[in-house]
Amino acid sequence: MSDLDAAIDKFRVFCTEEGPWKLAKEENGVKVHTRSIEGQSLNVSRGIVTVKAPVEKCLELAMDTTKRVSWDKVVKECRKIRDTDDGHHIIYMQSTSKWPASPRDFIIDLFVKHFDDKSVVIYGKSPEHDDTPVPKGVVRGKCISSGYIFVPNADNTETNITYIMQLDLCGSVPNFLVNMYMVDGPLSFIEFRKIVEAEAKK
Repeated sequence: MSDLDAAIDKFRVFCTEEGPWKLAKEENGVKVHTRSIEGQSLNVSRGIVTVKAPVEKCLELAMDTTKRVSWDKVVKECRKIRDTDDGHHIIYMQSTSKWPASPRDFIIDLFVKHFDDKSVVIYGKSPEHDDTPVPKGVVRGKCISSGYIFVPNADNTETNITYIMQLDLCGSVPNFLVNMYMVDGPLSFIEFRKIVEAEAKK
């Protein structure tokens, strides 16, 4: 097993294990959990939602950087930098911001892995080396470990989605901004579900 496969498998287990996640909020069918990680100042956030659409439709929207701002309320800009192969993509993402905090941006390596049970994992992390310029007034954050797990039901008419967000926002960040990322971020899947289910009906 490669180091990447091992990291993805570890991420998959981390996302789906029961404890020690704590329910932080539940809204319109989206459950948001948080948990602390020893040695890290920010909590990890997890969103869980069931979408009435095939796994392929969910994967298509999740990977479409041109549509990210249409459903993710904490993202101001999202674009693909390049594809290195079919399962590896590098993207740029900039967050929305509220005064007095500066906006954050992230360079993320995305890896897509399909499993025999028809589930799909998208695993993202910041690259070790990054030469992408930082825009003026923006702070470069770090994606420690983030992504999605898509698990279809038996006839692939519904997909259970688990979303993980583990970020280092870097620099001084007010508590309200931290809360926005950790709780409001996963709630964006309310709009994600709406878009995917509408597409599935066409």
